[in-house]
Amino acid sequence: MGNLIHHVLSVPGLREVVDHGGPRLSALIEESLRVTTPLHIFARTATADTAIAGVEVPESTRLFLNYASANHDPRRFDDPEEFKLDRKPNPHLAFGFGPHLCLGRHLARHELKVMIERLFERLPDLRLAGEVTYSTLQGGKLLEIVDLPVEFTPIPA
Repeated sequence: MGNLIHHVLSVPGLREVVDHGGPRLSALIEESLRVTTPLHIFARTATADTAIAGVEVPESTRLFLNYASANHDPRRFDDPEEFKLDRKPNPHLAFGFGPHLCLGRHLARHELKVMIERLFERLPDLRLAGEVTYSTLQGGKLLEIVDLPVEFTPIPA
């Protein structure tokens, strides 16, 4: 949620997307998930001797999948460091893939949509008020915003 708020407040034109909703809001959420993938590293253990891209992987080898890196792979995404609302397709791995695809992905997307719509409905002049601070990767896995300073005009009681 913090990354999505940060994108809306810092990338020109995204605030208008929130105000108008629709398919572009879904695209905004998907691109935010791709650009700032919350789950960076996912570990697996090889259950049999195998080869991956020509590299031999013995059974019991611990493998680390770097989703954040995959979501910025220039072989998969044109201009991967650029925030693009019109990115199609957008096959990001923010919710995993295959048998490890997150069961809660639809709920998470809906929560992001409702949160961003309601936040800017209630705080229409929300703006950044300083530098964003990210955590170190928690347990080598999650990248989180620790500090997202904002300002807004309070609504009179």
